[in-house]
Amino acid sequence: MTDIHIPSFDLTQQGWLPVTLSDPKSPPESWGLREFFARAHEVQGLNESSPLTYTAVLRMLLAVAHRALAGPESPTEWVTLWSRKSFDPSVFDAYLDRWQDRFDLFDPEKPFAQVPRMSSDRFSPAARLYMERSSGNNNLHFDHSTDTQTPPIDAGEAARALLTAQAYAFAGTGGMFMQSPMVAGYSVTFEGSNMFETLMLNLVWYDESHPTTLTASGDSPWWELEDLSIPNKGFARPRGLTDLYTWRSRRIHLVPEPDGTVQKVQYEQGWVVKDDSLDLRDPFKRYVESKGSSGKTASFPTNFTKGKALWRDSYGLIEGANRTAGVESTQTNEPPGILTNLSTIENAEEGVLERLLPNIVATGLVNNQARIDLWRMDRMRLPLRLLVAEEIQLAVHDAIAAAESGARILGMVGKRFCEVALSGDADDVSQIQNQLQLRERFWARLDRDFQGFMGKLGDDKPDLEAVLGEWIDLIKTLIRSVFVLATNTVTGHRWYEAQVRVAWMLDNLVKKQWPAQDRVSA
Repeated sequence: MTDIHIPSFDLTQQGWLPVTLSDPKSPPESWGLREFFARAHEVQGLNESSPLTYTAVLRMLLAVAHRALAGPESPTEWVTLWSRKSFDPSVFDAYLDRWQDRFDLFDPEKPFAQVPRMSSDRFSPAARLYMERSSGNNNLHFDHSTDTQTPPIDAGEAARALLTAQAYAFAGTGGMFMQSPMVAGYSVTFEGSNMFETLMLNLVWYDESHPTTLTASGDSPWWELEDLSIPNKGFARPRGLTDLYTWRSRRIHLVPEPDGTVQKVQYEQGWVVKDDSLDLRDPFKRYVESKGSSGKTASFPTNFTKGKALWRDSYGLIEGANRTAGVESTQTNEPPGILTNLSTIENAEEGVLERLLPNIVATGLVNNQARIDLWRMDRMRLPLRLLVAEEIQLAVHDAIAAAESGARILGMVGKRFCEVALSGDADDVSQIQNQLQLRERFWARLDRDFQGFMGKLGDDKPDLEAVLGEWIDLIKTLIRSVFVLATNTVTGHRWYEAQVRVAWMLDNLVKKQWPAQDRVSA
């Protein structure tokens, strides 16, 4: 009997990280871990289309960085690293030399983030690794792959899909599977002008006492463990930050073909985060206090809401970010730890970050039991001075409140418009009001304008009253234009008469909402 050839794929050397270089003339490339950390300052970003995979891969890269750098152990050390503008390749090479045997994707005994081949003869298609592809009970109308016809994937893609499957796996199948930690709540990360900045902005204070509940004391990613086994439904509490970042929620084995591609996988339940881990605070997530299924009050990560863009949640992200690290807070809102971390750095080393205007990136999904309703990636400009300037934070609060008021006015006049035209028939009023989509049109039009508003807050010494006044003027103009454009879609004498009558109501509501600032003519 001929032995089956098992290929090797060393993630430290071979290309599996798709990158877009900062030089616009350079085509996209794929790098291994060594080249990536040596040249992170040359990379504009990860060339990854899936929001879930982007976050899963970034978390793994951050775990490597934290362990290789053994920190940063303080804000001062963070600033020292930041000022170098690139990583020291020798630091990462030394770390990867030590653990290189744990980074072979197809090692028969210690395959990366997997278990050795299982004795079970149950196999799933490689599509099982993707939350956004059809496999088994996870049928998605926008994906046309099936269990019986799944194309093989190359080793680099398989590695990224493996990390995604470990991070975003659903509960289901009659209790056979438990939910991965990343499914609950959207993740917030920073995006700098290159991957060195991106990684640094997301590296939190990491020592024997930070971050709270996920300290470096006793922590390690799985590849530093003596015992690499993964029990089926083994309950445990993450040992620390990098253990959480690299949590292996599934027993997975990639079955390589002789050419190094993957078409089949073995897939079982793995580690489960213990129920007593509610006090854990993932630095990428915002937590809000609410009642859980048991009726007890606790803090839970905030989820995406259909139709609600990230910017509408921006005040919640920054509120309280400037509180002193380690000080108990009575707030029911807890901003992501990466924001609190950067505010601590700015307070300790004043002026280091205040001129930066990076993107804040939110990734996540909305699921219905074991099915994804949507997954998405939102980007928003976030001047880092907002993290330490309370008056600018309040301007953001007031801007969002003004937008909410505008949407509420449109909801009121939309309903009244339909009532006047239809003489109050409740069923028809509701149907036509839904068709008009006044609030949906309003929110969609404001997305880009809010980016400009945030950019102005990043200027040196912004005139907050003037910037906020311009924003309110824009909202008032938009309320009127959205009403006219939407109501023009229904024609006839009664609709025209209703439009004229309700336009007066709209103007009165606008003037009542902003009496002292009504500078825009009707």
